[in-house]
Amino acid sequence: MGQCSCHPEKISQEEKDADNLKREIRLTLPGGLFMPVERTDLLELLTQQDKIANKAKDISGRIIGRELLVPEVIQTPSSLICNVVLMQ
Repeated sequence: MGQCSCHPEKISQEEKDADNLKREIRLTLPGGLFMPVERTDLLELLTQQDKIANKAKDISGRIIGRELLVPEVIQTPSSLICNVVLMQ
């Protein structure tokens, strides 16, 4: 087993950036009648994406805060996911 090598500061910053982007989209999304997709559908999609970002931050915080050991079987897949998400 090994320790998680994710970067909590980067994960937290990415989540904050996602919150800022979500806020900007909500404020600038037109309220007109002629959008190809309903405004409420787009807002619901933003909400679900925000929940994913929040959950990723929470999970990484728990893994790092509790100094949990990651089983070797999932170390490589976990590292790959972390690197893709953080675009490293």
